[in-house]
Amino acid sequence: MFTAETLRRLLPASLQTLAITTVETTTSTNQVAESQVAAGKQPPFWLLANAQTNGVGRRGKAFFSPAQTGLYMTYVLPAPRPALLSLLTPAAGVALHLAAQQQLGVKTQIKWVNDLLIGDKKVAGILASRLTNGTILVGIGINVAPAVAKPDITIDLPVGTLLPHQPTKDIRPALAAAWLSHFTRMLAAPETIMPSYRPAAAWVGQPVRLSGAHQPVDGMLQGFADDGSLLLQTTTGLQQFNSGSIRLQPAKSPR
Repeated sequence: MFTAETLRRLLPASLQTLAITTVETTTSTNQVAESQVAAGKQPPFWLLANAQTNGVGRRGKAFFSPAQTGLYMTYVLPAPRPALLSLLTPAAGVALHLAAQQQLGVKTQIKWVNDLLIGDKKVAGILASRLTNGTILVGIGINVAPAVAKPDITIDLPVGTLLPHQPTKDIRPALAAAWLSHFTRMLAAPETIMPSYRPAAAWVGQPVRLSGAHQPVDGMLQGFADDGSLLLQTTTGLQQFNSGSIRLQPAKSPR
């Protein structure tokens, strides 16, 4: 696993004093970071791991986290102003989309609200959560290259990777540093987040099903509001949703 100092050398001057920890293996970077906050550690800080034994995604789903071929990290930041809360996950997605393109020449799309795709395959997941004291955890798991072992857990989307095979040089420090640089820059200028998000979004203009904490809703994905919520054209009109998960639906054949 690369060291914190290797990573620090790649960060801009504004992030040189950030507390960074890199570890070979952990249970879950989000769970460990939450425990550290509970024990009194002050944000901002950044925890990165080579492997996770209990990676967690949205709604408690497991996240496959093998060693060497992935990158698993949690960035912890102080409570932001309320208007930023709904934009944290979109900003994290855009930052990763830009980092992959900048560092690897790889073009991805963002599936609302928290996955990065190449084609129909998931190459990264984002889990942003807010603790009771307002502290924010932004957890990210990235499938950089194919793992030798196959997932032994249930996967909700086909698994893809940013690269077709393991690179000879470890590109994860540069990828991580580029992500954090983009992410912090966008948080400082939140008006740039959604204009950057929309061109990278997957499935716009296509039929999707929205599910989650409500009954499934079918409709045409129209776009995204300035606060990051989903705009769905349904049989009852245009509706706006700020939570849930979408799946692409087969287009209906004309009768």
